[in-house]
Amino acid sequence: MDTEKDVLDVYIKNLENQIGNKRYFLNQTRSAIEEIRSRSVDSAGKAVDPEIFTELLKKPMFLPERADPIGFSLMSNFLSSRAQSSSDWLSVMNDQSIDTKTIVSLQENINSDLEELLRKLQHQLADLDNKKQDLAHIKNTKRQK
Repeated sequence: MDTEKDVLDVYIKNLENQIGNKRYFLNQTRSAIEEIRSRSVDSAGKAVDPEIFTELLKKPMFLPERADPIGFSLMSNFLSSRAQSSSDWLSVMNDQSIDTKTIVSLQENINSDLEELLRKLQHQLADLDNKKQDLAHIKNTKRQK
């Protein structure tokens, strides 16, 4: 257990150093940008000295370490957060899925009832057509007599 605490302490110390480095480079970048803005543009907004940009490009830019603990920490945090939100979403969708299954079952029952009603109505229409034909046949036979 003590080893885990030591490893965690070293990791935290490393992160603090990396954050300090990032702050230093960020301040350097801000001052370089401010210097470029103040020296490179006149009051009309035109570039005064293009050499300023060449001078800036000669300076080494920030390159993150190959084993960037801040990047790893951010990615770990992002993945943990994403896993939790995915789990929450699946939980919500599972509840809705149960509701959806109930709705589908009810709709199937309604469809079955409507099909039965349609069959009965078609049967009644067929009976009415038969009765109508019978009445027409009876009228025709009475006229012929």
